[in-house]
Amino acid sequence: MQTLDGWRAFATGGRKISFPKLELIGGDHDPPVVVGTGEIEMEGLNGFAFHLDGQPKDIGYALATCNRYRERPYEPLARLRLFGTDADGVNWSGGWTTPSVHPSDGNWRFAGDLEALVTDVEGETVSQGAGTELIFPLRIGDPMTISMARFVRSLPLAANTAREYRMRVLGSDILFKYEQDHSTLLVTAESSASLSAPYAEGWLVEPLRILFGQLIYPRLVARNFGNGRAAV
Repeated sequence: MQTLDGWRAFATGGRKISFPKLELIGGDHDPPVVVGTGEIEMEGLNGFAFHLDGQPKDIGYALATCNRYRERPYEPLARLRLFGTDADGVNWSGGWTTPSVHPSDGNWRFAGDLEALVTDVEGETVSQGAGTELIFPLRIGDPMTISMARFVRSLPLAANTAREYRMRVLGSDILFKYEQDHSTLLVTAESSASLSAPYAEGWLVEPLRILFGQLIYPRLVARNFGNGRAAV
């Protein structure tokens, strides 16, 4: 069982998450710039967009914090961070963002883009072994898609006809599985002293970029800690 089995609905676009609580903060231990409600929308496979409706408690502080990332666009720590709890009670981190701000007499609207969403999960749906899981969407005609269909396959006489290939590298058992029905590539790697989170996800992706000469990023990532917990 893979942790990402329960998250495959996020492997495609066209999904929205409603948040009864969303908040933007600046630096560590700083008070929130604003707390409100909103949505995160996944229109395609290249990113996420959000909007937050709320009224800052301290308007002067909110404006000063938002002006900071406009005045210092090349300073990463001048940006804001998005956190929220969705309608199912799941806590999410949206990472760094530089939202646009639309003040009004009532609720203000903050809107912007996100590069990733992260949540911590635990329980029976989490893989018990420590390791890394990646799911890549495969688009028709891409060099990677064509190669996966041709080369990621079991031996002809194998009882299991799954299109997969296993290899042992750096003390880790690595599985490549071409999932034709989902049009995805699943890559899993056991954690080892030389191949462990969070570095494993980057090291597993980089060879694919070199082989196929294109920017390749996983749509879904799971870091399994081996104690019933994972970051997805």
